[in-house]
Amino acid sequence: MARMEDGRLELDIGAGAEGVRFALPPAWSRGIRDLRVQTNLRAVAGPGMEWLEIGNGTITVNGLTLAVQGRVDSLRSPRRHVDLRLAGDGVDLAQVLEALPDSLRGTVPVEAWGTLGVDVVARGRIGPGEYPVVEGMVTVRGAGLRRGRARSLLQDADADVRLSEGTARATGMRARLPGGEVSASGELVLDSTLSFRVELDANAEAGGLLEATGGATGQGPRARSGILVFEGRARGVLSRPAATRVDGELRMRDLEVMDGRLVTPLVIPTAVVRLEGAEARWEDVAVRAGDDELRVSGTVTDLFAGLSPDGVGATAGPVVQATARAVRLDLDALLGPVRDQVGYGRIAWSRLAERPLAGRAPEDWALERELRRPGTLPVGGSLSFRIDSLTRRPYRFDAVEGRYLRRVLRRVRRAWHGKRRAAARREFRGAVPAEPVARRGPRRAISGRQLAARRPRVGHAHAGSGPRGRARLALPAGHPTAS
Repeated sequence: MARMEDGRLELDIGAGAEGVRFALPPAWSRGIRDLRVQTNLRAVAGPGMEWLEIGNGTITVNGLTLAVQGRVDSLRSPRRHVDLRLAGDGVDLAQVLEALPDSLRGTVPVEAWGTLGVDVVARGRIGPGEYPVVEGMVTVRGAGLRRGRARSLLQDADADVRLSEGTARATGMRARLPGGEVSASGELVLDSTLSFRVELDANAEAGGLLEATGGATGQGPRARSGILVFEGRARGVLSRPAATRVDGELRMRDLEVMDGRLVTPLVIPTAVVRLEGAEARWEDVAVRAGDDELRVSGTVTDLFAGLSPDGVGATAGPVVQATARAVRLDLDALLGPVRDQVGYGRIAWSRLAERPLAGRAPEDWALERELRRPGTLPVGGSLSFRIDSLTRRPYRFDAVEGRYLRRVLRRVRRAWHGKRRAAARREFRGAVPAEPVARRGPRRAISGRQLAARRPRVGHAHAGSGPRGRARLALPAGHPTAS
């Protein structure tokens, strides 16, 4: 420290603090806690320490260092006036994530790399209830993202983000995706709403994208290959993700969908899914199932309902309404021939009926076959279908019509979900001439639990009709089949 003739002081300042909280209301009122801050400044202080002018120096937050210069007035007042410039060139993006406090680092499920350029000015009053305006530019160059050991989700990402008038505007954003690329622009309003708008053009290889997002190891149907192309725009508020709205088109080409139970993939040669707000719609999409073809149409409403952090909303998740039609469908071509007389269907039915199967408890069969009850789907709705000829050797069903209803349940206590309604209006043919033996009675609807409670006999078919239509359940000897 040195005193100058006009009463000013020349200062070399080195200081540090632990447990600092940084906040920027109204956009970020909660802020980040437990920060470690160190400063090294060369500055001049005015008479009576009324002001401080920083010629050059650095500020380091949790190991991340930026250059700082500028002026702070009204030092003795609880409401100071700042005019500071913060700059950094070639800041390591990985270091930014490492600089996060322990409480936040675990919430970032990705590995990131690349460089940041920071050149911003903080100008205005800072004190109780008052915060300076931050303006300037942040650049991103050569950035990438990866989840754990999966392949890279994003590579060679470049973007320019300008902070001005309380809004962060991103332009020129480009990056490589698995088998494709993405370009985007948008803005985020830095106020209490945190509203956003983004325009996006992207294309990617479906299998690679699924692998990069960690979905390739999950259970259930998943894309194995194919091309996805999206063009559209999204809007919403970060604090209410369920209110997000998307308008645009998702196009698919040569998409192959595989499941652990399938021996051949379902193939979608081409399809267009139109998104309008919170609804997705597709019409007359051809799906190749072995040598057969299904025609599928449908809608998904409340697309983002499941994103609500507190579960508040009209529904607990998206709702699907779909129809499927086929002239013929050979299940053997999709699932392979029946090799075991005791399969999932018989085990599940015996469990529902609470009776042994071939002298053993159904739980023992399930354990031996390594079968697990499918998890509940995150969607509700219904699927209506008509198949003129459905084959599962040694049986064939003609003119099969039905509807599968699925309600979203927060807590599921049994393995049987929803209701299945179906009809085989013409004929059921089996390898055993005596099948089926029919017994009729009025039924408004047939549900798994009701039929299990009746303990129907194997080798019989149960059919009925009522105000809501027809239903039929066939249980041929040795091959229980629901239709």
